[in-house]
Amino acid sequence: MINNQKGVAFVLTLSIITLILLFIMVLFYQAINTSTQINTMEKHIDAKNIASMGMDYYQYHLENMQDELQQTLNNGGINELLSKINQLNNELRGKKEIDSNRYFELELPTSIPYSEGSIEIVIAYSSKGTAFAKTVEETSEITIKIKGNGE
Repeated sequence: MINNQKGVAFVLTLSIITLILLFIMVLFYQAINTSTQINTMEKHIDAKNIASMGMDYYQYHLENMQDELQQTLNNGGINELLSKINQLNNELRGKKEIDSNRYFELELPTSIPYSEGSIEIVIAYSSKGTAFAKTVEETSEITIKIKGNGE
């Protein structure tokens, strides 16, 4: 009987190398998949933060005009106040770039709904944040309490 151990060792070595290469390929696939998933989530989180930045931007401008809006209400009445808010909305509406890959876009009402005799004005608006072609939209509303009316 002929005993040829060299052939068995060669086949065993090729099998082990194949298994090791297969294991390495699976690890590479998982690493690439995880990296892609992390990049997607980072873009989503970045877009969400930018949308929130748009919300803060609008709230900041309204808060800074609080005294002026109260004065407009006292001197000109509710219609002048609504006109002033609409004017602010027209100035702030649209796309505000942060850099070449990130921006937010405010979608503000063109006219503020108001019911005669109401003691508050509700402004519903949204902000779309875009980061590296990923867009997230957040919506909110601001309620303005009317303290006094000059009419």
